[in-house]
Amino acid sequence: MQILKSKDASNLFIPATYIIPLEVMFMGWLDLIYPKKCLGCGRPGKYFCDICLKRITLTPDKSYLFDQIFGLDGVVSLFEYRGLTRLGIHRLKYRFLTDSQSEWRQLIRSALGAKLSAASGWRLKRFLLKGPEIVPVPLYWRRHNWRGFNQAEIIARMLSFNLKLTLKTDLVKRIKSTQPQVGLTRRDRLKNLRQAFTVIGKSPRSVLIVDDVWTSGATIKAVAKVLRKAGAKTIWALTLAR
Repeated sequence: MQILKSKDASNLFIPATYIIPLEVMFMGWLDLIYPKKCLGCGRPGKYFCDICLKRITLTPDKSYLFDQIFGLDGVVSLFEYRGLTRLGIHRLKYRFLTDSQSEWRQLIRSALGAKLSAASGWRLKRFLLKGPEIVPVPLYWRRHNWRGFNQAEIIARMLSFNLKLTLKTDLVKRIKSTQPQVGLTRRDRLKNLRQAFTVIGKSPRSVLIVDDVWTSGATIKAVAKVLRKAGAKTIWALTLAR
């Protein structure tokens, strides 16, 4: 927390020690009303306690896909979609625990480091050296307004911060309300996402698409397709889990 010094607050006519960011005050009150508990064991204090964190296994050489599958030059997932990781993503997505992102940021930093240090990480390194722009998979406006946030954008902001890459939240727009992909057949997934996205303007040459989970990849493939048509030459996707 940053406390302004006296000279910074001299024009405000209030003691500098009382200048506290509003979001910090809000989160403090929220912690009093709804104390944080570990999603794995219920211990108070954090969403991922130190004991349960040890159960999350980093698999640096797993969850890479190459060979330009479905218009993508590469796909990397940071975690396996099971156990505490699955529960954490589900809560972030459906239970509105956006205050867990500080803990997610640390997990992402560790997982990224492991991926880049792995034997197979050279391809991801080479791509990141091109300075790709990060594009989160967008929500339809109605769902975004109802939820109040886009979990893919939250993840993308963390990645943008860690990788020092430009974030583009308005490049791709979702122009069609689609059904949830869960439970749909492959054919229905593709039909559901047909003409669901459009690109506003011209795409950068290198793009990193970000989403929470890679299941069939249908949503990310649909985004990659419109980006490719808009001028993208190299497209990777990164998800929290697979």
